[in-house]
Amino acid sequence: MHIIISVITAIAALLWALNSLQRSGFDLNALNPFLWARRKEWERKRNTRPIYSLEHPIEIAAVLVVAVASEGGALLRSDRERIAGILVKDLKLTEDYAREMLTLSEHMLRDGPSINNEVPKILAPAKGKFTAAQVESLAAILRAVPTSRPPTPGQLQIITSFEACFAQPQQNNGEWKRD
Repeated sequence: MHIIISVITAIAALLWALNSLQRSGFDLNALNPFLWARRKEWERKRNTRPIYSLEHPIEIAAVLVVAVASEGGALLRSDRERIAGILVKDLKLTEDYAREMLTLSEHMLRDGPSINNEVPKILAPAKGKFTAAQVESLAAILRAVPTSRPPTPGQLQIITSFEACFAQPQQNNGEWKRD
């Protein structure tokens, strides 16, 4: 009997101490190791640009096409329509999804430095997912984007950086897929 009373007293004391800690401002969730790990992961992801965490080749392709097109300055309405046409025709996207990817890409590229030197970092999460056919077609698309005026050095740097990242041949073959 005395053991049961001791256990009940210990539990009551522990609950009283935790309650007192919580009332004094201590966050009991700080003791949860799973919450701590999720919080640290979220803080790590929050401090990186979303453009560096793209995992699907189609998203990266859209971002690179928009980056090459907008390197010389802001996109005009005619440029946006031409880029949307490229996304529909060459990447086989629906018109709605192409416009969505265009807007998303412009938003990701809007705030932040130019991506001229950042292409390998953008490609890193999904480099292994690109097939040889996708690399070839995207390189051709990127070369065809600056057709209305001569390519700027920044546009050429993005294109050559992309081609340099895939200098070694890929083993897979396939078409563009939307996951």
